[in-house]
This record gives sequence, C-alpha cells and structure tokens, in this order.
Amino acid sequence: MDSTFLFNPFTGKIVPFPSHFQYRSTAYMGFSCNPTSSDCFVVAIEKYHPKIRLCFNRLGTQEWSYAEFLDETVFCEKSPVFYQEAFYCLGHGVNLEVLQFTFGGITWEVLPNPTRPCSYHQNFLVECDGELLPVFVGAFGEGVYVFKLNLSSMEWIEVKSLGNFMIYISGSSSLAAMATTPGMENKIYFPIF
Repeated sequence: MDSTFLFNPFTGKIVPFPSHFQYRSTAYMGFSCNPTSSDCFVVAIEKYHPKIRLCFNRLGTQEWSYAEFLDETVFCEKSPVFYQEAFYCLGHGVNLEVLQFTFGGITWEVLPNPTRPCSYHQNFLVECDGELLPVFVGAFGEGVYVFKLNLSSMEWIEVKSLGNFMIYISGSSSLAAMATTPGMENKIYFPIF
C-alpha cells in the first residue's frame, strides 16, 4: 500500500484514507468517533511556521478539504480530542483551543479561559465519560493532576477519582476506557519509552 491508512492490530482491519491525503509535516489526528463508522470525521492538524494547516475528511469520501490559519497560538503538538461536536487541543500555555466545523465554515478559536490550574511539565487531553479532562504531569513525573472542564463557568475543576475508568496517556494519543479487570480502575497509564 502506498497510501495513508489506519490499522487495527486486534482485528487486522485496514481503513484506507483517500489517496489524495498529502501532508507536509507531522500531522496530529483526531477522530469524531470510531474510524470504522460511516459517520467518522477525521481532522489532521499540521504545524509549519508560520501557519497551521487543517486537513479534514469524512471517512469513505474520496476528497480531503484543507484550510490554513496563521499560527498566532502556541498550539500544542498533540492529537485533538472530539468533545461536544468540536475538536479541542491544549496549547502550551494551557490555552484551550477549539476547532469547529459548521455549515458556515471552519472556526479556530483560542479561549481566554480556563486559566492554568497548576504548574506542569507536560499536558494531555482526553474525553472520559462525557467530560473533557486535561492531565498535567510535573517535571520528572513529580505529581499527576487531573481536572475536568466546567463549560458554563469555563474553569478547570480538580478530579479526585476516575471511578471505574482508566486513562492511557501518550504524546500521540490518549484514551479513557472502563476498566474490566479488577485493580486497573482509577489509574493513569503512561508509555515506558
């Protein structure tokens, strides 16, 4: 195969991208739902100074659409998270960035709030049980802090427990899932590399 595709290592299923997908740099991708769904909308975000290029497609269609924005943000180079009909990213200064696709076009907005809730060395963003959760990690792994977004007041609220959920965190993708094995709940898992 000489094109970009998704591969599920558990099922062996390959989901091809349209052959016209061309990216100039590392693309950080987000999906609106499971890529095997016919409703899946994918966005790839590329940063190449001084612009950000958005590539988007509804899987199953043959053409990608593109939009470019001047990079006036401190875009965090991690995959966007789909939450309440929009894609969200955390900027380096913990600015919450929102990418929305509407019938009127595309908007990219850097929200002034919520403000930075704690000091950190790394940040990650994940959707968990209907909540948007940033995970902040201190330098050398000293301290891991989880918050959730209160959309009405636009502030971060500290999360004390994940309940029966577990979170897998990495720079390229993060995932929250219900723990099915006893002892794995209420934990955050990091890559060892």
